[in-house]
Amino acid sequence: MSPEENKAQVRQMLTKLWNEQDVNVVDQYVAADYVSHSRTPGIPPNRDGAKQWAALQLKAFPNGKRKIESQIAEDDKVVTRISADLPHEGDFLGIQPTGRTIHVTAIVIHRLDNSKIVEEWMEMDRLDMLQQLGAMQTPGSGS
Repeated sequence: MSPEENKAQVRQMLTKLWNEQDVNVVDQYVAADYVSHSRTPGIPPNRDGAKQWAALQLKAFPNGKRKIESQIAEDDKVVTRISADLPHEGDFLGIQPTGRTIHVTAIVIHRLDNSKIVEEWMEMDRLDMLQQLGAMQTPGSGS
């Protein structure tokens, strides 16, 4: 597939997953031998783990607004910059709902093979996310 077709595949998957909240699209767009290089404790780095992570986020932030800010593609890789405003309405990694709306950004690299996502790398400031949820102190805040 061309880089533009790969971008469209990733965009469709992210839109269906996050905006339509359909975790089952993972089976359609992600290869059976998929590997995530962005480990989350307790979540396996495979396709089932991708579904678990998505379900966990959708339960904790069901009314979140996620937006694809930009995409760049070259050869078999697609880089997507995402922003999200997420009202915290459900348990998230043991953090009880706070009602706070947090703002997060992420950069995700997907590698595709035969129109399926086979690898993923995600960079996100998880410390900032936990601080916004009140689960960790902001250095120097004293609270």
